[in-house]
Parts: sequence; C-alpha cells; structure tokens
Amino acid sequence: MFTLQTDPTQTPCLVTASGDLTIYHAAELHRALTAQIAQSATLAIDLSQVAEIDTAGMQTLLVAQRGAQAAGGGLAVVEWSAPALECARLLNLADALGAPAH
Repeated sequence: MFTLQTDPTQTPCLVTASGDLTIYHAAELHRALTAQIAQSATLAIDLSQVAEIDTAGMQTLLVAQRGAQAAGGGLAVVEWSAPALECARLLNLADALGAPAH
C-alpha cells in the first residue's frame, strides 16, 4: 500500500510518502509530484514512513527533482526511513537527493 499526503501550508510544501514506493506506485507518485510542482515549485519530501523503495521510486524522485528545478524551485528529501536511505546509498544517489552522511 502507498499513500501520499501534501501539506501546502508548510513552506516549502511538505509531501509525505508512506508505504511501498515501488514500480507499482511510481506512476501515481509521478503524477502527484508533477501536479504539486505546478502549484509550488519547491517541495520538501518526507520519506520517514516509506517501508520499501526500489529503483523506480528513486528514479521518480529524481525526475521530480529535475522538474522542480526546471520550474525555478527544488525538491529536497527532509526525512528518511532506513530502507529509503539504504536504497539511495546503494544506488549512489544519496548526495543527489540530500541524504545525510553515514
């Protein structure tokens, strides 16, 4: 199961993902992040409730990050679950997504 909540009252807009962020939900995540970037080009992403993430989930975050930058904003992951952090490090994407150092 995958859920996504947005809180546009936060600055930047806070997007909280929970559950499994895998290929089965990548298209849903992409649509939601693209729509949110159209409203607010700068997003803060909370992955602390993500139980599982795969390369499709990471790729979707990178695509959204580039879209936000193209719109004049940015995307930063502000909270990490252990699985999300491990995946980012294994794929050598930790720096690109702003993961904390070991």
